[in-house]
Amino acid sequence: MAGSGSRRPRPHSILDGHVLGEYSAETVQTVAACMVAGMTVEQIAELQLAFPTFTEGVSMAAQKICRTLGIGRFPQAWSYLGSDD
Repeated sequence: MAGSGSRRPRPHSILDGHVLGEYSAETVQTVAACMVAGMTVEQIAELQLAFPTFTEGVSMAAQKICRTLGIGRFPQAWSYLGSDD
């Protein structure tokens, strides 16, 4: 008998999100909404979230993940999350 816990996640899907600090509720809400919508990391990387806001970090992190995995092509953002090394 297969329950909901036995389903395999889609490739490149978001499984969880953790945020600490100021405005973390705003940021984790964005991640949760993306998870409920079943979005992949590539789809999240393409989101144009408001700048400058803390939620912008969600799409920036997704872009960095995509660059690390070698999937998708995303331009360098004005804001930047460290090196790609």
